[in-house]
Amino acid sequence: MKKMSESALQYILSRMLDNANDTMKELKNNPKDLFYQGKQLAYYEMIDTIKNELEAHNQDLKEYGLDFDLEDKLL
Repeated sequence: MKKMSESALQYILSRMLDNANDTMKELKNNPKDLFYQGKQLAYYEMIDTIKNELEAHNQDLKEYGLDFDLEDKLL
């Protein structure tokens, strides 16, 4: 089985972060919309899980664009 490269994971995370940021903008324009609230929470949960796993494996979060407080930015 071929393993994913570090650069591929970094790219996937950058796309997820871009999508999460777009969702935050959508939610700002539609603050009571349950769909956007659900998307916001889903992105937060996915990114938080990945961040926790990277931390558990002693990875440099800055290399993955995750060296920030998720709660401040995504909740």
